[in-house]
Amino acid sequence: MSEHVLSWNPHAACRTIEGTVFVLVHDRMISLNRVGSFVWEKFEKGSTIDNVVRAIVDEFDVSHELASADATTFVRTLKEKGLLVATNQ
Repeated sequence: MSEHVLSWNPHAACRTIEGTVFVLVHDRMISLNRVGSFVWEKFEKGSTIDNVVRAIVDEFDVSHELASADATTFVRTLKEKGLLVATNQ
């Protein structure tokens, strides 16, 4: 899964209000906390999970193993909700 480039679903709309990101796609809205918002922003122009994990480790005080496990789970959820899609990069 980590080799694939993922990016925002082109049908998703997002707004940041007072530091919280709200994403709307297919009549479903979710809000993202600080770390979720950080991860979401990394996929705007396309990224791999591995690149996002490195960014998380650099930005937050967390081990690579924990960042990888949490990011993989979070990205899987975003894909299941249709918020992230595979790109042809």
